[in-house]
Amino acid sequence: MMKKESTYVTILILLIFGYILTEFLKPEEIDWSENYSRTETIPYGSKITYDILEQSNFFPELTINSSPIFKFPEDPRPLNWIFISNSFGLDQWETEILMDRVASGDHVFISAKNFSGALADSLNASTRFNNPLGSGNLLNADDKGSLNFVHPDLKADSGWIFRLNSIETYIQTVDTSRATVIGINDGDQTNFAAISHGEGKIFLHSNPAVFTNYYLRDYALSGYFINAMRLLPVHPTIWDEYYKPGRLSGGVMSFIVSEENLKYAWFTALSAVLLFMIFRAKRRQRIIPEIEAPKNSTIEFARSVGSLYLEKGDHIDIANKRIRFFKDHLRTNLRIDPSLNSEDMIRSIAERAELDTEKVRNLFSVIHSIGEKEEASADELKELNLKIDEFYFLTEKQSQTH
Repeated sequence: MMKKESTYVTILILLIFGYILTEFLKPEEIDWSENYSRTETIPYGSKITYDILEQSNFFPELTINSSPIFKFPEDPRPLNWIFISNSFGLDQWETEILMDRVASGDHVFISAKNFSGALADSLNASTRFNNPLGSGNLLNADDKGSLNFVHPDLKADSGWIFRLNSIETYIQTVDTSRATVIGINDGDQTNFAAISHGEGKIFLHSNPAVFTNYYLRDYALSGYFINAMRLLPVHPTIWDEYYKPGRLSGGVMSFIVSEENLKYAWFTALSAVLLFMIFRAKRRQRIIPEIEAPKNSTIEFARSVGSLYLEKGDHIDIANKRIRFFKDHLRTNLRIDPSLNSEDMIRSIAERAELDTEKVRNLFSVIHSIGEKEEASADELKELNLKIDEFYFLTEKQSQTH
């Protein structure tokens, strides 16, 4: 019997190490996903982009931002902001913050295939995708197109040549009363525009792929990126790492398997744990002594206070305290003033807490109903507690997934 078990263990060990060896020796596949992160060396990552900015000393200071705009520390200096992503959109509150900064002298560079949200609405900005099938042609991987600047100090005689599937998007609409065309494609369609706002400007660019590792590894093509950056003033500059593709998905495990060394370390550690469990499976289990749990005086105190409230039957007082603490939670953690009690405030809470708008609206309906009363029943207090506790539970669950 022991011999048979040893054979099974040996086979299992050989299979595990055979799998690890295969993972080490297999050729690495190229990741063609559009990431735009400064740490990524994949074709459509932005490591070379960031390195050029850092090493060329274009700007006196280069800072990485990995949080929403409304959490960025106050800075009285005029700043540059660089956003490069597949799609870019801000909610109403974020848009107001960014536009206020631009009006005070900030300059914002946004390169994305799609502009959405309140910012796009305020700038009347939209993009369109050129469909090669519309003209009866098929798009091949080797098809080329060109981009160029309008200003004579920036433009090249024949433009910069890129793969056509990287530059098919152009700016269809923009606020013409404030906009200036900066760049065009070889079909004379605008792909680069500047919108003046107060003392600053917002630069919109519709072809983010041209600012990635795939093209900037070519010294000749890097000139297009350098000329684009020359449009920004010599101010401290913020490089965005928050508004990137896939920001809301994944977790610790997705990060581990995305890094080659971490992935192999994870497989090795997992194999070691599995082997330990196999060889220690038959160890003798010691009797665990029964230990009496220490008395928690805090719980007794809470019960005493609760008994007093129960005897008094003052449900409205308890409800008002819960509502007051909940509104303080919204001010502190979501930076929202709940006293406004408007539909826009409810939508803002739902967006920042990443919850269903109807759930938030139902919660505030209960809060508003109790707030208008001088007395409350036990059932009303119970309903209020359940909805507030559900809000805390769902927001905590959302934060743990990021």
